[in-house]
Amino acid sequence: MWPRVWQMVCREEDITEVGDHIVYEIGDWSFLVMRSEPDRIKAFYNACLHRGRQLRTQSGNVSKLRCPFHGFTWDLDGSLQDVPCRWDFENRYKRAHVGKIVDMNWKVGVEAFIIFRFRPWRGPDRALMEVMYLSPCPQDKPRPKPAKMRLLAPDEDWLEALDELGPVAAIFHQDMANMPIVQRGLKSMKAPRLTIANYQESRIRHLHRTLEKYVYGVKIEQA
Repeated sequence: MWPRVWQMVCREEDITEVGDHIVYEIGDWSFLVMRSEPDRIKAFYNACLHRGRQLRTQSGNVSKLRCPFHGFTWDLDGSLQDVPCRWDFENRYKRAHVGKIVDMNWKVGVEAFIIFRFRPWRGPDRALMEVMYLSPCPQDKPRPKPAKMRLLAPDEDWLEALDELGPVAAIFHQDMANMPIVQRGLKSMKAPRLTIANYQESRIRHLHRTLEKYVYGVKIEQA
């Protein structure tokens, strides 16, 4: 019903200054209605394109749209302004893309060149888990085409994707044993949220470089 009828969010006089915005939520949807210029009003999905966190949780005025999670920032017209740790994203292509339907409904972010994405799948306790592997683009050669997703069958595990993911496929295979237990534990928790980690950018850079050497089979010197 709701996508097919007009919605009353606010009046123009409610957002008179550039940067004024209203957070409008209906059902599971959340939108931002914003005065982006003196004579222009725009509406955006209230979700960061990086990890999906809401950009704003309450109405107000801002000069930029900055995600509180990882700091991705957009101008008021919706154009991308800043990507933190851009060195993680440049000059890389999607070498592998593997998916599997798993029994879970939570999302985890992994700060590495291996990127997880979880999407709902026919019920609250099932999800499509995707793993995308980003590799450096070859120098002085055309950029390779991105890999298409290989969806593992219900009776296949991550070890079937050794050709695409290399030795890290064994890590995902091991995680599958913990996933149902973690799922049960999360539902049993009294706390309303999880604390994943605190980290420093220098440590994350070291993790990235070490992981890349491991994945590519380069011998790492012991400190």
